[in-house]
Amino acid sequence: MAAPTPKSPRLAQQIQLAFGDKPIEDPSLLKLIQQVDDTYRRLGNLQQAANHYGRVSAVEWNFVSGQIEGGSSWKTQLGYPSDELENRISVWQGLVAAEDLKALIQAVNEHAKSGSAQFQQDCRMRTKSGLWRWMRVSGQISARMENGQPRRALVVVSDIDETKRSEAAMLQAKDAAEAASRTRSAFLANMSHEIRTPMNAVLGMTELALGTQLDTEQRHYLGIVKSSAEALLTIINDILDFSKIEAGKLQFERVDFAPRTLVFDAIRAVALHAQEKGLEVLVSVAKDVPMRLLGDPTRLRQVLTNLVSNAIKFTETGEIAVEVSLDGRSADSAALRFCVRDTGMGIAPDKQEAIFEAFAQADQSISRRFGGTGLGLAICSRLVDMMGGRIWVESEPGKGSRFLFTSHFGINTDAVPETPKPPRFAGKRALVAIANGNLAETTGSMLSEYGFATTVCHKADESLTAIINGGKYDLLVADGPLLIENDAALVTAWQSSQDKNPLIALHALPTHQTASARLRALGVECHVVKPVSSDELLDAIDLAWGNTGNSAFALDEFTVDQSLVAAMSPSSSLEILLVEDNLINQELAVRLLQRGGHHVTVANHGEEALELFDKGHYDVIFMDMQMPVMGGIEATEAIRAREMRRSWVLSVDHSHMAYIIAMTANAMAGDRERCLDAGMNDYVAKPIQVAELNAALARACTELGKPLPQNAPQPASRGQVADVPAIDIAATERDLGDRALVMDLAKKLLDQWDRLIEMLDASFAARDADALLRDSHTIKGLLAMFHAESARKMALDLERASRAKNWDQAEFHLGDLKVELDRIKPLLTKAVKSI
Repeated sequence: MAAPTPKSPRLAQQIQLAFGDKPIEDPSLLKLIQQVDDTYRRLGNLQQAANHYGRVSAVEWNFVSGQIEGGSSWKTQLGYPSDELENRISVWQGLVAAEDLKALIQAVNEHAKSGSAQFQQDCRMRTKSGLWRWMRVSGQISARMENGQPRRALVVVSDIDETKRSEAAMLQAKDAAEAASRTRSAFLANMSHEIRTPMNAVLGMTELALGTQLDTEQRHYLGIVKSSAEALLTIINDILDFSKIEAGKLQFERVDFAPRTLVFDAIRAVALHAQEKGLEVLVSVAKDVPMRLLGDPTRLRQVLTNLVSNAIKFTETGEIAVEVSLDGRSADSAALRFCVRDTGMGIAPDKQEAIFEAFAQADQSISRRFGGTGLGLAICSRLVDMMGGRIWVESEPGKGSRFLFTSHFGINTDAVPETPKPPRFAGKRALVAIANGNLAETTGSMLSEYGFATTVCHKADESLTAIINGGKYDLLVADGPLLIENDAALVTAWQSSQDKNPLIALHALPTHQTASARLRALGVECHVVKPVSSDELLDAIDLAWGNTGNSAFALDEFTVDQSLVAAMSPSSSLEILLVEDNLINQELAVRLLQRGGHHVTVANHGEEALELFDKGHYDVIFMDMQMPVMGGIEATEAIRAREMRRSWVLSVDHSHMAYIIAMTANAMAGDRERCLDAGMNDYVAKPIQVAELNAALARACTELGKPLPQNAPQPASRGQVADVPAIDIAATERDLGDRALVMDLAKKLLDQWDRLIEMLDASFAARDADALLRDSHTIKGLLAMFHAESARKMALDLERASRAKNWDQAEFHLGDLKVELDRIKPLLTKAVKSI
């Protein structure tokens, strides 16, 4: 049998030389000749492509002979003459960078073992000029030996040096752009922070000035200053939040919180603005929403507040509604769906995606008409994304908007499960008289959950007809305006025909004071400020029946704090709750406050403060910031939430809320606004000084309507501070105005001296950053009290290092601090012995 004539002239020549005119009968050999012919044909096609594209070479590797077959294009590709290098695989490999060659061999071996379509590896190869160029080596096994080992491979080498260099340049440009963005964002954050601090002072001082005796013109000017400052502060806060997000500096917490309480508190914070425009504010939380969740309540509140404020801004008439429902749940997580609905101007379809971009608004005229930076929705979008959810809008021009977002939270599995309670008012009838249809239906649904058979009316005359002709009702829940309408005919009809059964009046904040006063004169005692939650409405019902003396409905686990509803009589003495964990600071503050004629109760941490707060009433609360168990910020927020609930249900004026004064050794910029943002009224820096303490108490008394005690100690005049190397006892005496007190405090500090150092050592040894932060903060405040400035700065450095968890720096600063403390102790001991 004659061998078939190969299409490759080169192969035909090789067969002629090897076999001459002899017939080839071996089938396996004939098959191999066919495979080689096909290989040469494909190699020719690749070589044509290489010639066409220029920077590509195509060859065949013979693993048996070690030869490179198919031409010398691989040499010219690297700048070598065609006769300079041997056509051997080993020579080609010698031009590849060592680490790249290792990766290439591994890629070829994996391809040979797995039978994949091809192998590919990017390699640096040395050119004739000595420079390195990037090459992409691709190929596939084209023939194998009987044992499966590779015999031949088609290899294509592409010059990708320009592409690689372009990619490197792009990466470098990207890194530079990201660095510039981080620098810009950090600059914006720092500048916004620095601007916000004096802006808060401008607002605070303007507010104080507005509380003084002013003529009409002065009050007008200050009112403009205040409104302009508030607008500017809103813009600054938006820039601060946005820059933090852009810089990746925004931190998220994972703490336990009650979603129902958070939603109502967030909406109430902005409800006044809506009600001033005549808008109804509705809040609805589905029953299946978990009672306790794990997440960042501050960021959730921020999104809700921003969306509701946005809805209020663009709504002139109608209502704002917030609806919360369960979007999904597992054993340890839950997804919530939030909807903020308004009856405002609406958004055109082609603008609905753009509004979530930074500095974008649906219409350029909007910024001129309504103001704003266009950052609010961009911030919401990013926060929602960081909380694992999404945000979108459904809107039609002229028909309002629905902003919706989802968010994922953990479920607090340690929380005590809520056990469903049977309807307490089954068989009883309630009448709802509310003009707004959605609010009326929501209120009726809540009453139905309690067991009431509910009748809903939307007009005063409709309600009158129900009262007169509808038989006996056990409860009336009515809007304040409907009750006052037609000379309070609805109140008169109810009182004359319903056996004085309880009546609950619902009020908007702007009309609360005047409307409730008029209704109280008519005998209506229970008033609730909208929006009202299900729990608060139930509390109000309990209170209403308790006030009417209806023995059929005993108060169920609801105790009215009489101190909340009784008017505070002016007194020269204040009830003060001191929340402080350090015994020396406790001693100092108690002594100074008692000398002022005040009654002082001490709590050692925030959780203990909450327990005491629930049991009694306090005019002023001095709150330390950093404490074990529960810190000052968290305790303040919890106190304000409880006060808000009481005031909403019992209609207590906000002047009856405790005046909270922060006490902290952190005197850095931004600490004051952190305290005020948490709900505190004032700020006193440690070490405590009589002048500052008395000034804070004076501001508290003014706010509470109480006279300042006549026997309040006055601060001693300050003289020149003595130049004492480590401590300045004389300066401490000038601060406190009492040498005996200073010596007593110094003795107590010496008694705790060794324990304080042991605590620092133990916290550092355990690498407990929180404990070390707290301990260094405590000792910093004590040192500042005695003007130990050098040691105070060392403690501050230790505090910062522990906050950053930089243990090398912490070890360095702790060593310095202990050396300085060794220098201070004998000086303090000597001062005490000199008495």
